[in-house]
Amino acid sequence: MLFRSTWKIDNYHENGVDLTSLMGGYTETYTKSGNYSYSWGVLNGTGTWAFQNSDANIQLTGISNQKTYTLVILKLEQTEFWYYYMDGSNKKEFHMIQN
Repeated sequence: MLFRSTWKIDNYHENGVDLTSLMGGYTETYTKSGNYSYSWGVLNGTGTWAFQNSDANIQLTGISNQKTYTLVILKLEQTEFWYYYMDGSNKKEFHMIQN
């Protein structure tokens, strides 16, 4: 279900604060072959992804020279993909929908 081409932002919270309005146009793409990319205005990057922890997490690596991120999957269905990750002490939660 993750390989459904591109996902777009539907809702974004940081530390429980709704910041969706700041994320307009943000998209992520996951391919079956393990490639990952994101796009947000003039910002974009690529890397790789892989399921971990019995498919409960996704590890993103090599994203445009950034650190590795572990996404904790909250919901993964045909038209919805919800996850969060910790950036230091900041919890960043994304609710993505099929684009």
